[in-house]
Parts: sequence; structure tokens; C-alpha cells
Amino acid sequence: MKIQLDPEVIDALEAGQKIQAIKKLRSLTGMGLKDAKEVVDEYITEYGLSDLYKNKSNSSISYLVILLALGYIIYWFFKNYAQI
Repeated sequence: MKIQLDPEVIDALEAGQKIQAIKKLRSLTGMGLKDAKEVVDEYITEYGLSDLYKNKSNSSISYLVILLALGYIIYWFFKNYAQI
């Protein structure tokens, strides 16, 4: 079954903004949260967009680890070399 969605919802999905897509779908159709999420998830599966959503949490964790490491390096540098 081919799912027909509003172009604004599709644009949000293709941009990786699943929550925005669900909100837009709900505002356009009056659907409940559960139904809108199911439609969006089905669209993602049917049209092969699942790769956009697979590793989102892993990339967020990676950025956090890098940020913490950078913060520690800056702290260490100022602690050891910036003493007046």
C-alpha cells in the first residue's frame, strides 16, 4: 500500500526531522499522536528512509564524547601552562 503524505511532511522526513513530520501530520489531519507516529513509521519503512534514523543516537553520543574530551584538554592546558 502506497502512503500519500503532504509534501511538507515528506520534506521533514527526508531532512531527518521525524518529530516535526509527526507534528505536521497531526496538524494537517487531526490524527492522534499514536496514529500519526504509526503512519510516519510506515512511510519511513516503505520508502527506505530508515537509514536516516538508524544511527542518530550513536552520533549524538559521539559528539558528546568529543565535546567532553575537548573540554578536558582545554582545562588541562590552562591548568598546566596558563599559570601567571
